[in-house]
Amino acid sequence: MRITMDRDPAEFVVRCILSGLVGGLALGICTVITSGLRGLPLWSPVTLYRTSFLGFARHPLIATSLWQAVVTGFTWDAMLGMAFGALFALLMNAILGPKVPTWRGLGAVGAVYGLVIWMVINIAHLPLNLPPPDRVMVWAIAVGYIIAGAITGALAAITGG
Repeated sequence: MRITMDRDPAEFVVRCILSGLVGGLALGICTVITSGLRGLPLWSPVTLYRTSFLGFARHPLIATSLWQAVVTGFTWDAMLGMAFGALFALLMNAILGPKVPTWRGLGAVGAVYGLVIWMVINIAHLPLNLPPPDRVMVWAIAVGYIIAGAITGALAAITGG
């Protein structure tokens, strides 16, 4: 592996989308681990929030079957990660041009980007009138977004060859 310095903008977009996929799945794993550490059922964030947000249940306490919730939750996280990766690529192409910092530098930028995305989602979440998770889960999810952003940035800077 080498660190990319001069890059093709279109290739960078593709790498960011794929890196966002990995970051999105990492976000899902972070929420599952946090639930387990809190003594909640491991899949509670997936069953309660993803299924209600996507309309599979009228109320977050009424979950669909577990396998459906897990598939839906991780698919949702993967799709969000890919969308956030594409937006990250567009922003970095506009700001940096053809030069990219090292994987550490782009990973740090990605971590900040993840935090900003988390803040925007929380602001957008307010009008939906979904029941808010407790404070520990809110901060744990924030950490998950920071990790997802760092993964997206760091992996996007690394290319094979």
